Amino acid sequence: GEEGREEGRGEEDKRSKYSPMKRVLSMMRKDWNILFLGVVGAMFNGAVFPIYGFILSKIIALLSLPGEHVSSGPLQGANLYAFLFPMVGLGALVFFSIQVGSFEVAGARLTRRLRAQIFAKMMRQ
Repeated sequence: GEEGREEGRGEEDKRSKYSPMKRVLSMMRKDWNILFLGVVGAMFNGAVFPIYGFILSKIIALLSLPGEHVSSGPLQGANLYAFLFPMVGLGALVFFSIQVGSFEVAGARLTRRLRAQIFAKMMRQ
């Protein structure tokens, strides 16, 4: 009695948690290159904050040095890190745009295909 109900619930839970990811990915096969570009953009976009943290730690370490140990060349010391902050920000803008744009285009193409399939099936009824 009890065991039969427990097994039935386990199967029901599996069905309710089913996610058709394989089916969705197979439908998006034409757009895998765009998805790959989006994943690459997401990887670089995810690296932005650790890079900011690294640069900030270098700046704090540099500011703790006495003045005579700090080099004052155009791209040395504090000037280098002051230049790197906007460059990382520009990189973040580019990679975020690549990530969002790629996933948006791939999603729009999938939506168009799904709507066309649904419309064709509705017309056959």
